[in-house]
Amino acid sequence: MKRKVYVGMDVHKETIQIAYLTSNSKEILKEQQIKHNEVQI
Repeated sequence: MKRKVYVGMDVHKETIQIAYLTSNSKEILKEQQIKHNEVQI
């Protein structure tokens, strides 16, 4: 069974905020903020 996953990214100089949800979900399944540097990306 295939399902779609939607990913949103809010990218700034200092941080990147990432969130995702599936096509059958109405709420964000996971949200995470990471520092904007090569090691964490």
